[in-house]
Amino acid sequence: MTKICYLCHILNFLTTMKYHFLLLLLLLVGCQETTTQNDTDNSEEEKYNFQLSAEQIAVLNKQLSKGISGEIYDTDIETYTYSKSDLDATIPLLREILAKEGYQQPSETEFIAKVQRIFGRTIDPSKPTDYLFLNNWQPCDRQIRYYRKNTDEVYFYSYYIVKKERFFTELFALPELINYQKLCPECLQKEQNTPKKIQMEGEPVKLYKWCEEKYLPEQRQNNITELVHRNKYLFNDSRESFRWLQEHDASFLEYLVRYNYLKDKELNDFVLHKNINEDQLIKHFGSLFWHLQCDGKLVFHTEMIEAVERASEDDKKLCLSKIADYILMMRKDSGLDFALQAELLGKLAYYSEKIAEPLNMHFRYFVKLGFQAEGYEGSELDYDREFKKHNYYNISDFKQVWEDTRYGGTWYPGMPE
Repeated sequence: MTKICYLCHILNFLTTMKYHFLLLLLLLVGCQETTTQNDTDNSEEEKYNFQLSAEQIAVLNKQLSKGISGEIYDTDIETYTYSKSDLDATIPLLREILAKEGYQQPSETEFIAKVQRIFGRTIDPSKPTDYLFLNNWQPCDRQIRYYRKNTDEVYFYSYYIVKKERFFTELFALPELINYQKLCPECLQKEQNTPKKIQMEGEPVKLYKWCEEKYLPEQRQNNITELVHRNKYLFNDSRESFRWLQEHDASFLEYLVRYNYLKDKELNDFVLHKNINEDQLIKHFGSLFWHLQCDGKLVFHTEMIEAVERASEDDKKLCLSKIADYILMMRKDSGLDFALQAELLGKLAYYSEKIAEPLNMHFRYFVKLGFQAEGYEGSELDYDREFKKHNYYNISDFKQVWEDTRYGGTWYPGMPE
């Protein structure tokens, strides 16, 4: 019995030690992970030499006092109005980030040329303005407005060309770029003391504070990474950054094409493929092929037609089907003067017939303009007259393709042979 009890004590001791060992091991691993995480955070903080000026701290405090946004009657509202001072406060930070991340600032001449080539905007160095404003809802409206980067999935975007520093950016709130809680603890203290409800136009508004945003560090890192890759692609011709944008920021690449930057064939191919394979409004898809200049003249995107020609056979077929639907829709309601409508639909039908013939998908495009239907603006004769009036847009075989395909490949008695 004594020997058995002795053995039992030994087993109990070993079992206890095993659990103690496991507990010690878990604690060591946990400490190691914490140390690693802290090292990572410190590394990120030390990567950029951020020094906040009195002006930047003043802007930061104003932003923190109004929060990210607010809520009233279950509706989200903006609680802070951004201005030039908010954008100004970010410029030294953005300059520091880009320099540390290897962005090569182009010469003034190179930068002016690239802004003209990509965005169609002219920088006049003699003018005192600091920024050029770009937007995708009214591209011809040049009046600068200050809208913060919106992290929600929205269609409207605002961008700024920083003339003196020679880079491209969105407008960020300062907490979207820096760890303000570490850089300015007194700012954090003021934010924490801000009431959770504020008054706006006599109404109580629930405030969403920056310090309560759980994913702010991740958002901040994403903002920085996007900023760097966009500028390296635009102004350093980095294909590595282009690859990153394809995978992580495709909407920005599409914005460039829809802002009528069509000089990069690989970009055009990517955006076309993306739009062909997305379930979207036909009108949105068709707008890849044209735009109106600020003077009202129509510009047809032959570069996108070339992208269709380079596409895979499957993509070509999908694209041609969408174009046929687009021609029919635009014939009914294009919102354009008839002369512009005829030019757009005529060129689109012409190129589609040419691309479609080897795929046995021709006779489907000009025929949309070669018949009369109730509710459709313009008859076959209207289009024929308009094409002749403009000498078939100086395309050598336009007339022949139009006459060969306008009736869908079918001949009826009384038709011209």
